[in-house]
Amino acid sequence: MDWYRFVRNLPKYSGHAARPMGVEPANHYYDGLIAKIQNIAKNPQQAAAVEHVYPRLRRSVYNRHSVYFLMTSDGVQIIRVLGREDIAQTL
Repeated sequence: MDWYRFVRNLPKYSGHAARPMGVEPANHYYDGLIAKIQNIAKNPQQAAAVEHVYPRLRRSVYNRHSVYFLMTSDGVQIIRVLGREDIAQTL
């Protein structure tokens, strides 16, 4: 997976979600989130631009999470994966 880079937060989601969801649904959700990020890496231009938040920033949504990223010369750089947090306060 060298075509994208995790910057913060993603590894905690599977363990964090297991508490309210249960292990199997949490693993399924986590796998879906990873698949979404892989799709972002392959087709970054399909995500919505959110330049009002930060220049060149894009956002793609997976269920309750928003994946914020920048397109780079060698792929994409994941900036944040947020649940219901406010992106303007988080960046």
